[in-house]
Amino acid sequence: PSASRLLRKLGLLHFKIKKSKIAIKCLEKAVAVNKQDTISRVYLGDYYLKRNELERAGEYYLEILRLSTRYNDRAFDIGEKLLRAGLRNLALSIFSKVMVQSKKQNVAREKIVEICLSNGELDFPKELLEQAIRENPSNYDMVFKAGLIHLESGDWEKALANFNTVDANVRGHLDAKFEIAKIYFKNRKVLKADDYLNQILRLEPNHEAAIALRREI
Repeated sequence: PSASRLLRKLGLLHFKIKKSKIAIKCLEKAVAVNKQDTISRVYLGDYYLKRNELERAGEYYLEILRLSTRYNDRAFDIGEKLLRAGLRNLALSIFSKVMVQSKKQNVAREKIVEICLSNGELDFPKELLEQAIRENPSNYDMVFKAGLIHLESGDWEKALANFNTVDANVRGHLDAKFEIAKIYFKNRKVLKADDYLNQILRLEPNHEAAIALRREI
């Protein structure tokens, strides 16, 4: 009765004969008797994913991530689904666990930031970016993204500081220059905005967004 592998196999056999309720009971028994049974938890997590029971699936995958790093890539997708479903805390717990145990933390962090920004989550990626900048102040891609998050949060002063840092250290960074121009224009500093638009148009004469903003000035 305490052999989780046998309980798991019994559960999988019940899946094959379309007796899902019994199968789930077998798998739940397997994980109850063996706290290290990763594979049974994967079957349970995937079962609830297919049924769109995202909270239960997420809880199982959080347990899986505590036991193994083999499922980190799958965790990104599950975390994104949880975010979209409004299960923010569970999603962020999964992302945090992936971050802690990832061998390539910078790559994992960048991927998590992108997922969060694509789904309207600002506070968590802001923390991740600030940490990344502290660790590597010359990572100007992260500095620029931090500026975008500050801008989205309504803190244009911090955003401007980030964009200015990028502009000062990355030659010809048109996106940073354009964000600076927009901030100056919004704050009625027309001459400064015009100066940055001129810089952009010297580098890229057909920059449509800069041309459109220039017309407004």
